[in-house]
Amino acid sequence: TDDQGVHTTVYGATIRTCRVKTTYSTDKSTNGAFAVNAAISTNIVNMFEAANAAGITIGLTDGMRYTFSGGYTSQHPSGLAMDISISKGGNPICFNPEDNVGGWGDKDTAFRVCQQIGGAQFAAFQWLNENAEKYGFYNYDPEPWHWSTSGK
Repeated sequence: TDDQGVHTTVYGATIRTCRVKTTYSTDKSTNGAFAVNAAISTNIVNMFEAANAAGITIGLTDGMRYTFSGGYTSQHPSGLAMDISISKGGNPICFNPEDNVGGWGDKDTAFRVCQQIGGAQFAAFQWLNENAEKYGFYNYDPEPWHWSTSGK
């Protein structure tokens, strides 16, 4: 990780951010895609490395959001949330391109659709479900790709 200095979030908190770059991370925007709260950067790297050692390739698709809209609660603007993908340049895990804000609506639907997509997508989602908590991350149920320190 690389220190990115101090940043004031849209919630008014002042935090130190780090840039997390892994082999499969995708810098999709200038809105902080690789930046995360420094407090969790080591846990993210350790989780990605553990997944890779287990044969699951995951990377950061979206982290800190310096600007934020959408009218819902998310930890992206605090740098404590991330969207995860399985390939560089790809969409996040089991992503719904028709609704990139609300996800699949509920946990059961998200799980079922992710299972239907199958393959590396579902394998990554299953690995995260079984292991992410060890690194302090929880899934926001309607979005298989969204993991944070609170599950929001």
